[in-house]
Amino acid sequence: MKLQKPISWLLLMVVAFTVNLHLPVFQVVAWTRMLVAYSHDYTFTEAVDMTFDGEHPCPMCTAIQAAATNHEADDALQAAAPAHPLYVAESVPDWIHTLVLLGRFDHPSAAMPGRPVHPLAPPPRSANA
Repeated sequence: MKLQKPISWLLLMVVAFTVNLHLPVFQVVAWTRMLVAYSHDYTFTEAVDMTFDGEHPCPMCTAIQAAATNHEADDALQAAAPAHPLYVAESVPDWIHTLVLLGRFDHPSAAMPGRPVHPLAPPPRSANA
């Protein structure tokens, strides 16, 4: 029971990193650091403008943009992959051949050729018996 919570968190983190959910978190951290750094030298409104105008990126913002671009390129490669699955030839087990020899069972007459589809009606009974 004690390992269930850490394992759940670990799986959540793996999924988050797999779909690049860490990039928006890093971007918020980068914007916060930029806002604090620009606030030392400029007014707050100028610092906000410089942080979000896109003309003054920090190294962290540049790295995040490069990672997002690489992720988009990977998505484009996956989209260019063939739509049909690739088939692999394998040897067929012997039991499959046995099933094929028995025939089709989706229709009663196909299962046993020469037999009627419906059972024969019993002979009529006399009313006296």
